Amino acid sequence: MKNSKKKLLNLLAVSLFCAYGSQSHAELTMDNNFAAIQPPKNLYGLKEQTLSPINDPRDALLKSEGSCDLGGDDYAIGHMIWDGQTYYITAQQYQSAAQCAESDRVNINPHYKSKTLPNGGICELFLYDDKLKLLTRQKVKLPDIAGGSWCNGSFALGRATKSMDAILYSLMYYRVNDPIAGSIKAIGTGWIRSTYLFRLEKDADGKPYFEQDNSCLGSPNHYATIPDARKALAQCETK
Repeated sequence: MKNSKKKLLNLLAVSLFCAYGSQSHAELTMDNNFAAIQPPKNLYGLKEQTLSPINDPRDALLKSEGSCDLGGDDYAIGHMIWDGQTYYITAQQYQSAAQCAESDRVNINPHYKSKTLPNGGICELFLYDDKLKLLTRQKVKLPDIAGGSWCNGSFALGRATKSMDAILYSLMYYRVNDPIAGSIKAIGTGWIRSTYLFRLEKDADGKPYFEQDNSCLGSPNHYATIPDARKALAQCETK
C-alpha cells in the first residue's frame, strides 16, 4: 500500500513538472518581414512594400524626447511571432538629449568645443504590437567602465535559441575616455562589437517586456555577430 501511494505521488509530481515545463517556454519565430502588416500609402496612393525608416514610429518618438542623430541606415528591425501573437521589434542607435544639447552649443558659440558625454550614444530596443502600438522599450546596459561608453552602431536582431524566449541584439560601442584616433586609418580601432541577450517576459497583466541577461554571454563580450552569440549560448546550455 505504501509503495502504491509512493508511486502515485511520484507520478503526480512528474505530471506537474511536465505541465509547468510546457508553459515555461512559448514558441518564438522571427524574421525581418515588416510587410506582414498593412503598410501605409505613399503620395501616389500606392502601398509601400516595407516599413521604411521614414514611417518607422520610433524616429518621431525619439525626436520628441530631444534625441538626435538617429543613425540613418544604421538600424535593425524584426517581425516576431511569440506565444501566438504578432510583434515588431526595432533597435535604434541615437544620441541622448543631453548630448544633442551639448552639440548644439556650437551653433550658439562657434568657438565652443563640444564634449563627448559618457553614455551620450545610446542603443535601445522597442517592441510594438501588430498595429505598431509601442508596448515596451529597453536601453542596452553597456559595461560599467570608467568614463562611460558610447553606443555607435546598431546592426542586427535575431532569435536566440529554440529553447529560449529571447532575442539577440548585435551592436558596437567605444570607451569615451579612449584617445581620439590620430589618423583616418586609426578610426574604429578601439570600437567594440558585441551581442547582448534580452529575454522576453510578461508581467502580471500579460504585458511583454525585455530583461537583459548577461549570465552566459557576459558584459563586456566580443561576440561580434548573432551566430557567434548563438554558439556561446549553446555551450552554456550543455553545461
